[in-house]
Amino acid sequence: MYNQKVTALYNEEAYVVENVPDTVDIIITGRKNEIYLAKQLGEFAVELDLSKYTEAGTYKVYYYTPGNTNYNSKSGSVDVTISQKAITIKPKDASKTYDGTALTSNEPEITTGSLVSGHTAEITTSGSLTNIGNVENEILTHVIKNASGNDVTRNYNVTLAKGTLTVTAEGAAKLDITLGTYDKVYDG
Repeated sequence: MYNQKVTALYNEEAYVVENVPDTVDIIITGRKNEIYLAKQLGEFAVELDLSKYTEAGTYKVYYYTPGNTNYNSKSGSVDVTISQKAITIKPKDASKTYDGTALTSNEPEITTGSLVSGHTAEITTSGSLTNIGNVENEILTHVIKNASGNDVTRNYNVTLAKGTLTVTAEGAAKLDITLGTYDKVYDG
């Protein structure tokens, strides 16, 4: 039987599952009447249960198809890779009107990809700006945690990008200059 669909069951925290075939061919052996009967049964379900694999890595997954009086049992294995999920994190851009205090931003923004549901990112940054102008805000440290607060950063392929901090003037500055008079006689 050709092109029998393969279903992979996996944990919601499995990031990118690779090397699982979409279909497989099943070879039925036996007497002619047994083969005929097997073909009449239609499609066979081929299921790989990957739900216990939650970390990025390569795993050998074993399968077993039990036999019965008409069919022999079959077992084997397949190497399955759960790859790191690719994301880009940057500090959220921030701006304010000049007030004499420092502007910072340690709020992460995911600009490419997404976190797995229930995961959060935390960052610390280098940027700080008090006076009028702008400056790049670079990530110094980052960590991604699951809903239980455990560090799962190793399951992500993280690209770090820079943010921008901007301090603007409140409005046009007004400067009044008053010149007094000065009298002097030319003395050469």
